[in-house]
Amino acid sequence: MASSLLALLALSTWPLNGLCLATHHGSEQSVVSRAISNGSETPAYRNPSLCVDDRVEDLLQRMTLDEKAGQMFHAMLSMGPNGTLDEGSEAARRNSTDFMIGTQFLTHFNLVGDITDARQTAEFYNRVQQRALETRLGIPVTLSSDPRHHFTENIGTGFDAGRFSQWPETLGLAALRDAQLVRRFAEIAREEYLAVGLRAALHPQVDLTTEPRWARIAGTFGEDSNLTAELLVEYIKGFQGEKFGPTSVSTVTKHFPGGGPMENGEDSHFVYGKNETYPGENFDYHLIPFKAAIAAGARQMMPYYSRPIGTQYEPVGFSFSKGIVTDLLRNELGFEGVVVTDWGLITDTYIAGQYMPARAWGVENLSELERATRILEAGCDQFGGETRPELIVQLVKEGIVSEERLDVSVRKLLREKFILGLFDNPFVDPEAAERIVGNDYFVRLGKEAQRRSYTLLTNKNDTLPLRNAGPETKFYIEGFNATLLQNRSYTVVTKPEDADYALLRLAAPYEPRPGGFEAGFHAGSLEFSAEERARQAAIYSKVPTIVDMMLDRPAAVPEVAEQSVAMLASFGSSSEAFLDIIFGVAEPEGKLPYDLPRSNAAVEAAMEDVPFDTKDPVFRFGHGLKYADQCGKRNQKHSYNTTHRDKSLDSNKEGHYRSLAVINLPAMSCKAYEGDVQCTSPKGNTSYCKKHRCQERALYYYYKQTEREWERCGGTGFNSEDMGKLSRAHQLLSIAIAARQVHTNRYFRDDHCEGHQMRVYWLQSERSDIERSILLAGFGILGEREAAQGIKNSLIETLEKVTEELPECEFYTLIEDLPAIEIVPEDTPGARTQATDRADIIARREEYDPVDWSSNEPMDEVKRQKWTKAFDEVAW
Repeated sequence: MASSLLALLALSTWPLNGLCLATHHGSEQSVVSRAISNGSETPAYRNPSLCVDDRVEDLLQRMTLDEKAGQMFHAMLSMGPNGTLDEGSEAARRNSTDFMIGTQFLTHFNLVGDITDARQTAEFYNRVQQRALETRLGIPVTLSSDPRHHFTENIGTGFDAGRFSQWPETLGLAALRDAQLVRRFAEIAREEYLAVGLRAALHPQVDLTTEPRWARIAGTFGEDSNLTAELLVEYIKGFQGEKFGPTSVSTVTKHFPGGGPMENGEDSHFVYGKNETYPGENFDYHLIPFKAAIAAGARQMMPYYSRPIGTQYEPVGFSFSKGIVTDLLRNELGFEGVVVTDWGLITDTYIAGQYMPARAWGVENLSELERATRILEAGCDQFGGETRPELIVQLVKEGIVSEERLDVSVRKLLREKFILGLFDNPFVDPEAAERIVGNDYFVRLGKEAQRRSYTLLTNKNDTLPLRNAGPETKFYIEGFNATLLQNRSYTVVTKPEDADYALLRLAAPYEPRPGGFEAGFHAGSLEFSAEERARQAAIYSKVPTIVDMMLDRPAAVPEVAEQSVAMLASFGSSSEAFLDIIFGVAEPEGKLPYDLPRSNAAVEAAMEDVPFDTKDPVFRFGHGLKYADQCGKRNQKHSYNTTHRDKSLDSNKEGHYRSLAVINLPAMSCKAYEGDVQCTSPKGNTSYCKKHRCQERALYYYYKQTEREWERCGGTGFNSEDMGKLSRAHQLLSIAIAARQVHTNRYFRDDHCEGHQMRVYWLQSERSDIERSILLAGFGILGEREAAQGIKNSLIETLEKVTEELPECEFYTLIEDLPAIEIVPEDTPGARTQATDRADIIARREEYDPVDWSSNEPMDEVKRQKWTKAFDEVAW
């Protein structure tokens, strides 16, 4: 009986242990192993039944110095014609794929270019993996990508969505304040990434936009640290899944310790923008999102190019700073994952025809070898955008860097590949990629988000929506194609004075920069030039004008708000989305993710590191109007009112101020329930009163801890001496399920989370697998219902004792012993057994009178037998 129980439990769907992971992918693994071993014994690192740590160590000890050095570079990878391997280009300073994989032993690549054909991209990815498989050790490739899912007018700072579903920029997701939408977006993006072989995301970008002139704001979640932290958690979980594994996409959170406070708003890609400054001494504010990312399980981090000015840290680029990478990120914040540098810190190069010196700010005078040494000494694991493994080999051979130091980083990088399942199943299905990528459902959700993220800033006399416009209505337009209006049977004219309305889609102001690469960065003044203001004013004076301002940066355009009849803000939306908003097909739901300043002078007078710090902004963070409904009743404006604490002199530095934004949410009641009665206490800065916030957090941490303990308990199999351990595993699952159910019923009754509920279903499925294994092994179960109800009652009683915030682990100490099932001999009176389950299935089957639903007639005997078989399988 013991051996049968062990065998059955091995087939159950147990979670993978966090420290000792083993994944199996069927017959494809054996094909890979044979290809590597050429008939000899399969090496241990190819054995999926071993722990990941054991596999990593086996592979590491087989690797040469050259092979280890190759792992430490993350290079750009281009696709050749028709999905072939790229042959390289001397003129473009680009190595061939064969050289990088076969000679340099590189296995981490960032895919360059738009994805317009999913099947072809998947076939290309498979060719890359096949080439990697042909190397001595067959280490698979990890393919990464910058953001690809956002509708953007500025390809200079990202990729076009191409074949993928198209969503608003992350600023647009922030405008919606919808964490579950962010989770859904990330899950969809993950499916599309996985389909074509992308296993690492060089995002999210969680910098805080405290300096409005910075050119990289479009990829952020805005100015508020708490909103950014809330949304990035769901972003990371959506890409990585609840548990990091073979269906995950690894995320690279950037740019540590926050790239927002750029001196004068310039960007540190360029020599003139190398400095990051903290006049408000607000360094810690920018760490808040990274702390949230680490808590959410971020796998990788990327420091920015910048060098900090006026802080306790050495004024060198962040990736060269041991104080930033090792002391702060690793030791103080507890990050244990991979640190990959931003691109191009060692080698001078050309990008888009423009000469770009290495972004070795603060250490420009060091040699390439010395720069590489500084990066390793700082604590980084991988060199982004470089293909110089020979430098690392030289450092080791000359005794400057030890091979053991390389092992520390290579071990992390290999472990990531093993957990992602790349060693066991590196290939993708091109046919599936064609079906999944850009499917109608994904595309529809992306388009809906584009429309919802529109933010209505002004709407004089309820001009919008133009529900009564007809074919005779004449429009003067700028910024989009006239055929889009004509296809809707509207008339387009060429002069403003001939129109009933003007529709202008305007890019936010910026000062054009020279250079092939630099020209893609929208930087400089946030105001339109005097000439452009005069040109627009002439239009506003001749015709009622509706403006869509595409805000990749917070524009300083009070004259547009004043002179137009309606002003909208968009954050990565198509012209079709704009027209749907204008004509009332869809409605704007967004709220500003940052302040819109009054002038460029106000920005210049503010402090780069302090949020909400410009004087008298035109619109505050959280501003957003709603349309009046079709009966004329105005929908309630829902906006966050941002106020500031009184500025007081910093006692440590005379003349400098500290200013932190305080978000005053609308005064509403706590949304917690006790029984069927909602709490009537006013809520604070969260959704709950203080007591219920403490209770909600205590229960949340409790079920998370319980699930982690269950993961440590499971997955190893059981024998006849393991009954106590098996009962404990079942009890932990029951606790986690009950805690999640109580958590939802008390604290999220009016706002159920689909992902949370799916997790409960999964935990219930895991518990059922344990029960089924027990029964099939010839045992019985007593006390299921009593244990489940007793656990739930005890949790509710214990919650009532919580009135103050508890440390994460302390809720455990308040709970008395919880009931558990008994595993008993099969002949124990009253026990649940195989026989009782079978009798229950038969009884339930007999309650039904199966019919053929296509004809509403009783089934014939053949169909009845098929139905009965299917019912039994589902019930069992």
